[in-house]
Amino acid sequence: MTDGHKKALELIAENKRTRSPFLDLGNLGLTEVPEEVFECVLISNKI
Repeated sequence: MTDGHKKALELIAENKRTRSPFLDLGNLGLTEVPEEVFECVLISNKI
């Protein structure tokens, strides 16, 4: 697991906790979207 993937999971967990409609996973060097992002049902803008 890369540092970018770990950071993405942290951001996703924070998003689920705060129910923010925004989630920015840009500039993390991800080569694929983590599955956990699909658990964020309130996201209206994925960057």
